[in-house]
Amino acid sequence: MIIQQLHALSASQGQPVGHYFEAIVQKIYEDLLAEGDVAIDVGANNGRHMFPMAQAVGSKGRIVAFEPIPSLCKRLRKRARKHGFKNIQLHECAVAAEAGKASFSLFENRKAFSGLKRRSAPFSDEEGGLAEIAVNCCRLDSKMPWFRRVTLMKLDIEGGEYHALLGAERLVARDRPVIIFENGRHGASQLYGYTKDDFFSLFERHGYQLYVISGERFTRDLWHSPLKCWEFVAYPKEVANFASRLPSYCSDILRASVSG
Repeated sequence: MIIQQLHALSASQGQPVGHYFEAIVQKIYEDLLAEGDVAIDVGANNGRHMFPMAQAVGSKGRIVAFEPIPSLCKRLRKRARKHGFKNIQLHECAVAAEAGKASFSLFENRKAFSGLKRRSAPFSDEEGGLAEIAVNCCRLDSKMPWFRRVTLMKLDIEGGEYHALLGAERLVARDRPVIIFENGRHGASQLYGYTKDDFFSLFERHGYQLYVISGERFTRDLWHSPLKCWEFVAYPKEVANFASRLPSYCSDILRASVSG
């Protein structure tokens, strides 16, 4: 019901529904993060979440961010310096299951569609400015030292989230972070070569429970359902009661958007 309301709001206000989803994601991590925490931003893009996350953890905390597109990474570093963010560590690499070099499909004019796999897009290659570039790939397990406990991970890498988490299993088992991530479900699994069972087994073996950002449990039987939402949260079972807060985050955004 809440997702339907967000789509109706999107249609009435002429804003992409993703605009509201992103605002809910921000509500989630701002509620969870505290001064001194460490958080990870995989797919920093234009800094939409990297900078608010850096504010949430304060000067004693740290954001470890990853962005493989050189122009975006350069711009993010410049903005971080300009605004005095000394708690951001930014890596110019694509997060994956294995380290190494890889080809990356960069849509120069529509960067949000870029990724390690070339996905279908609602525009031509020429309109998108498609170019294949070489990028460095890294594993989160090799980038995060044992003495830094990670509170939260946010991942938005156009379908590559599953493989990024495969490269972070040691971190996930050790630190038990809350994980906020995008996932295209069946489409993403086809593009990146994994199955529904692969996906759910990854979270099950670490004792995580999956939820849609509106608060519904996300289970195997919903894999092909018309959810009309691509934002999910994975909670370690010991803090899965936090999922009860999700509907209130959505309601806050609905009220603020209507009243505003």
